[in-house]
Amino acid sequence: NSLFGSTTVTPPSSSVCHNDLDFMILIDAMFNVLCNDDTEYWPVVQRAVLIMIETSEIVCYKSDDDDEGESRLYRANLTNLALFDYLAEKLCQLCYERSWFAKRAGCLIIKLLTKKMSYAWLFGHSYTFLRSIMFILVSVSGEISSGAIDVAKDTLEAIVNLCATKLAPPTTPTDTEKQANYAQLCEFQQRCLNAVSYTHLRA
Repeated sequence: NSLFGSTTVTPPSSSVCHNDLDFMILIDAMFNVLCNDDTEYWPVVQRAVLIMIETSEIVCYKSDDDDEGESRLYRANLTNLALFDYLAEKLCQLCYERSWFAKRAGCLIIKLLTKKMSYAWLFGHSYTFLRSIMFILVSVSGEISSGAIDVAKDTLEAIVNLCATKLAPPTTPTDTEKQANYAQLCEFQQRCLNAVSYTHLRA
């Protein structure tokens, strides 16, 4: 079975369990905080995002014996959570807001996700992230950006380095399942890069 789908660059969605807390309310609250020019509360949002990722890993996948670096190669369950897809949508929306602080906040959280989310999820969202960050670079002047352009450049570099760099193979070459997953992930990465390159060249 393919981890990442066979015909599109977006991994397939899985069924979502409906709990008492609507995740959209939580993410909308984060969005409103990041739209505010009071940056004192931004670290609270960053910590909340980390807790969301860590909790989802515990529920969906991660065990105490997992190596952090290698587990990102095969962490497919987080790829299928609508929670993080909606988070990505709201972060991209921040990049299109008029205020410099909203743009800067969006880039900061996107950069955080490049360090913590699975490779499959990041590859699948690479196009929308890059397009949103490029909008900041062409729409904000350096005199009034208050660091938004610098953060956007750093985030752009982080995404490009992650998504365009060949993945290291698994450390257990005899594990056929990991080898197969690694091959699927490399193929998915290439499809995402091709989609991004084709779109920008056509434009």
